[in-house]
Amino acid sequence: DMSDTDIAQELVHAFSDLNMVEALFQKGPERALMEMKKDNLLPPEQVKLYEKHPERLEEDTRKSLYFSFVSLGAAGGYL
Repeated sequence: DMSDTDIAQELVHAFSDLNMVEALFQKGPERALMEMKKDNLLPPEQVKLYEKHPERLEEDTRKSLYFSFVSLGAAGGYL
């Protein structure tokens, strides 16, 4: 179980990541793909998919972060 403090800290982290995604994808999905590959932020089994369809990377990344943010908010009783 996570404490209220842990949940709040994770919410702040998720919000920060959402803001990072905005900046990361401003220069286009191909550039974001390159940066995320360089930093080893992609599951190895997904790299080929994103190389063929870089626009999916932004969609999948946003969905994952939104899900985390909402899940943490619900777990913390904020929703």
